[in-house]
Amino acid sequence: MEKNKLNKKTIDKINDALFFIFCLTGIIYFLFFQSVTIGGDYKYFIYVFLIPTLIGFFLIARFTFFAKSWKSIFNDLLKEKYLILKFIYPFLLITSNFIFSYIFFGNSANIIWDTINKLESKKNKTEKYFLPITKIYTSYKYKDKIRFVFLNNEESISVKYSEIKPFLNKNTDNLKIEIKVKKGIWDNYILESWEIKEVINH
Repeated sequence: MEKNKLNKKTIDKINDALFFIFCLTGIIYFLFFQSVTIGGDYKYFIYVFLIPTLIGFFLIARFTFFAKSWKSIFNDLLKEKYLILKFIYPFLLITSNFIFSYIFFGNSANIIWDTINKLESKKNKTEKYFLPITKIYTSYKYKDKIRFVFLNNEESISVKYSEIKPFLNKNTDNLKIEIKVKKGIWDNYILESWEIKEVINH
């Protein structure tokens, strides 16, 4: 009995350590190494986000500390008197399971995909596009962005306020963005640089 308790404590410590490492790795990669991409299609959502996260969801529910929660939840729900809690318990369990799954599996899949995308883009030449800007906006809650149409799809890139401040009071009809990109996989383009230019329309 004592041995089982020690094994459980060891497993819990390993799970906590792995969770911390994966979280830290994901944050560091996103802040310093994640490439800025535009374009693409449904393939990223399905093959990089959805499938790895769903696989991780079921593996985590089966082989980690979540397994015990899933086994006991039905009995707990039958005993629960308050109807609202019968919905809250499964929701919290599914949400926390999903978050763990994304951190372990979805995040790892994204890093692998981004690395492959970078390697593929290095094989291609830099392309330059001169595109009309549809909107420049700032936000206190979210990142400031520039919106433009690229290959018939509206795209946006996050920018610093200082970079767009000189153009905030200007008519977007007189503004264009020059971007330099390299094509990667699945019609994703890695953004190398961008610059807003003012044009005079007659």
